[in-house]
Amino acid sequence: MTGAAWTWMAFFALLLLMGARAWVVETSTGRAEGRGTGRQKALTASVAGMLAVLIVLAVFNGGATLVSMLLNGGKVPADTTVVTDNGAAPAAPAPPAN
Repeated sequence: MTGAAWTWMAFFALLLLMGARAWVVETSTGRAEGRGTGRQKALTASVAGMLAVLIVLAVFNGGATLVSMLLNGGKVPADTTVVTDNGAAPAAPAPPAN
């Protein structure tokens, strides 16, 4: 499985955890007193952990290069290697026909 697939799965898991936490908070009977239940605290910790995992996965899958390109006006950093599907260098474009 590719790194991008892991990143998307972590994103959807984060959305599910946030939805579950929202449901627990809204249906809690202790909501009026302002105290959270153990489930709320556990889901809050799970959301924070999944957010950290998502950030790490995004950085490892090109997020650092993206931030560098945004800060440097779209220039690819010199230490970045461009790899095609088969691992070979990209072919030169054909000259235009006149």
